[in-house]
Amino acid sequence: MKKLSLSPKEIASIIKKNWSSKTNEQLGLLVGKDKTSIRRWAIKLGLPAKANGGHNKIMVKPLSTAEHLALDREKISAKKQTVSVDSKYKALLKEVDKLEDERKMIYQTKDVFNEYLFKYKPLNKDTESIAVVLASDWHVGEEIKSQWTNGLNSFSPEIATKCAEEFFQNTVKLLIKESTATKIDTLVLALLGDFITNFLHEENVETNLLHPADEILLAQSLIRSGIKYILDNTKVNIIIPCHYGNHSRTTDKVHFSNEGGNSFEKIMYQNLEWNFQDEKRVKFIISEAYVSYLDIGGYTIAFHHGHGMKFGGAIGGITTAVVKWVEKTERGRKADLYCFGHHHTQFDGRFFLANGSMIGYGARSLALGYGYEPRAQTFFLINMKYKRKTVTCPILFKI
Repeated sequence: MKKLSLSPKEIASIIKKNWSSKTNEQLGLLVGKDKTSIRRWAIKLGLPAKANGGHNKIMVKPLSTAEHLALDREKISAKKQTVSVDSKYKALLKEVDKLEDERKMIYQTKDVFNEYLFKYKPLNKDTESIAVVLASDWHVGEEIKSQWTNGLNSFSPEIATKCAEEFFQNTVKLLIKESTATKIDTLVLALLGDFITNFLHEENVETNLLHPADEILLAQSLIRSGIKYILDNTKVNIIIPCHYGNHSRTTDKVHFSNEGGNSFEKIMYQNLEWNFQDEKRVKFIISEAYVSYLDIGGYTIAFHHGHGMKFGGAIGGITTAVVKWVEKTERGRKADLYCFGHHHTQFDGRFFLANGSMIGYGARSLALGYGYEPRAQTFFLINMKYKRKTVTCPILFKI
């Protein structure tokens, strides 16, 4: 180390001036001292210590208060994240332990079975049910040409006759099938109207193949033949609630107070009742009210044609109209189940059953954007022990 002739004051001045910008070794060269001496001088002069033993060229600038606060915030945030990660990690460990315990339990019990001997119980028909079949919206005299529905449907009096035969055949088949599991002594054959189309609208004059009188004669003949078919092929008693449809009226608008007096279907129902007056197994109920109530062992079914409910294309479909109508109707009298037709839509709504139609999809349905539905009627059972609707089955048609 080369000796320099500097006074202590000069040495102190040089060290102070260059303390932040030079290393201890560089300072030693400037004043002719070794770096150890420079450290002693710095201590003597009260200079701040340097990082890395005095080898940093630039002294770290002290943090401001704002910088300290920002740094503390980062530390706190990092600590929170660490706590969150720890918490999630502990939760995952807990879940892993739970899954491991479940795996062990499954493994330990995979071959453990108790033997239960289930005894065969022969069918003894210890339950009783009432069968109900809904018949509506046959429109037996109307014509639907295939080209009117893009090939989806066609209809005529001849097709109506074949469908009526299928309807009663399938009703008997269902009665026989369901009788293997439950006792069925009674069938409710609900005639809910619109068995004819009539000349209700101007276009019906063009689309009907039968005049109203001829149409009603065909409908009553088909129904009479069907009732006889049921009587001949089963032992059930038949209760027949009857309602008028809006198509059978003789007035421009519906006269609710005197629907029967203005309906071709009233004539048909009375003719049928007269024809079976000596048959003890058949009972007609021809209602003069829009709604009729049939109480069977404490279970009440309300019947009506369905034209009193305004659908209006509600978003909820037919359900919306039914719920509103039932809520208002039950302010007078309540029922367990509501059955109706008119809307040509088959739907089981738990507390109501909407019947389909036998005529099926038509030109009007296509034009107004109604969803396609094949022709169908409805068969169901009421369990008398539980007072519940059980089996619900559509009656479909091959034609």
